[in-house]
Amino acid sequence: MVKEIVKASDTIGKLILEQKCISVKKNDKAAVEVARDLLDTAKAYEGEGNGDCVGLASNQIGSNLRVIVVKIGDSWVTMFNPIIAQRSTDWIENEEGCLSLEGTRTVKRYCGIKVVYTDSKGKSKSWQGRGLAACIIQHEIDHLNGRLI
Repeated sequence: MVKEIVKASDTIGKLILEQKCISVKKNDKAAVEVARDLLDTAKAYEGEGNGDCVGLASNQIGSNLRVIVVKIGDSWVTMFNPIIAQRSTDWIENEEGCLSLEGTRTVKRYCGIKVVYTDSKGKSKSWQGRGLAACIIQHEIDHLNGRLI
């Protein structure tokens, strides 16, 4: 189900977005539902003029569970309990937008990362890469840790 995006411009929204999300337990049905809602909401905001969404974190739709969806290439990937396990030593500075905030901000990110996570079937996975996808994942994990750009 498409959910309303929590905005940092209102007091309650800011409080929700600044809270650190909690880990998902194995076979957590609520987390699976949150993941479905995240994906539906991200796809609804994906198109040009709708925010051009490339990633979304659970607290952006009002959940406090550690779940994100990110667009890597042409595919959406759902990550439960994502953790950045390795970081490159080089940085990149980009302009980033966020559906929860107005405008864009200059943000410094690691150029490359390795993230470990659990998929929707409960299997441990990892993704390693550089560039835009790495920046998107870092942005969404920041959300799970209560950090805004």
